[in-house]
Amino acid sequence: RAGETALQAFFDLAALFGGGRERGVLALQTHRPQHRLLAAIKSFDYRKAYDTELEERKKFRYPPFCQLLRISATAASAGEAKSRAAELAAKLRGVLPAEVQLIGPTAALTDQVRGRTRYSLLLKFSHKEVLDTTAFRKIVSAADLDPDPLANW
Repeated sequence: RAGETALQAFFDLAALFGGGRERGVLALQTHRPQHRLLAAIKSFDYRKAYDTELEERKKFRYPPFCQLLRISATAASAGEAKSRAAELAAKLRGVLPAEVQLIGPTAALTDQVRGRTRYSLLLKFSHKEVLDTTAFRKIVSAADLDPDPLANW
């Protein structure tokens, strides 16, 4: 998602600076000049960037080629939050089909919210994957669920 966001921002800035009577210069500084998206930026080829991003998402099973569900455990301390998330992960591994990929626990990007620490798990599964929702709900009843985690990452 970071590449997609950066690409969109760069194209927006290029339109802003290059759209008037006087042409502006927009410089891009990077540690990775060979990055695949930079070639699309240099040539202003939005379609190439889109196709490349879609290929990557398909290769690594990210939306729109799968579904994601983020599960967050919160606690007063980082150790307690991590422990709760690890406990959730262990329980989930017992009920999730083998095809469902469980990633984490990891500290959430915004790990401190209102004085509480958050640790997250991420589930990746295909659109046709069937989850045992009864067992799943019992395990995650005290956790926060986010069916659109990419909107906040």
